[in-house]
Amino acid sequence: MPKIIAFSGKSNSGKSTLICKLAEILRTEGKSVGVIKHDPKDKAEFDTKGREGLKDSYKFSCVAQKVAVISPNKSTIFSFRSNGDSSESMEATQQGVSAYELCEFERALEFFGACDYVFIEGLRGLPYRRIIVARGELDRSYLPYGVAIAMDRELRDRTDMATLTNLTVLDLNNPLEILEFIDKERVCKSSK
Repeated sequence: MPKIIAFSGKSNSGKSTLICKLAEILRTEGKSVGVIKHDPKDKAEFDTKGREGLKDSYKFSCVAQKVAVISPNKSTIFSFRSNGDSSESMEATQQGVSAYELCEFERALEFFGACDYVFIEGLRGLPYRRIIVARGELDRSYLPYGVAIAMDRELRDRTDMATLTNLTVLDLNNPLEILEFIDKERVCKSSK
């Protein structure tokens, strides 16, 4: 059973960069890593460099042994929803994720069963232990979902740490510290 940890945060907060750094370190240690990326807007291009730089899915495919991109209508595990599916499967669940996305997420976890680690980017409504990633500014709407927060030094200096009492504060620029936390943390399916 792999160690599963999720990462959430604002767009451009450094989630993908952090996941890639962690996966690279683990790969050099002989560990296998799977990455599941949530694409809520159906805009991901899997395994593509992209015009404006490297796409997240391409970056993940360079450092992880297995990668899945799950969106509301398709996934990289080649499971497509037909137009004839009931509208019920398209509705958001309590967690803010469609029934289709939840089903695909469970299928992806089965696919990654032999990995040592599975890193999830996004899908904050799922009940997995999660590290909030924040760089430059702190979006407090993510805080209730986390067990830890990885922040850059500049943001840490500007943040009232007393408001983060329920979270372990980690250095966003120290992936070894974050891996140590992951290895010590009870990472399993849990609502916290």
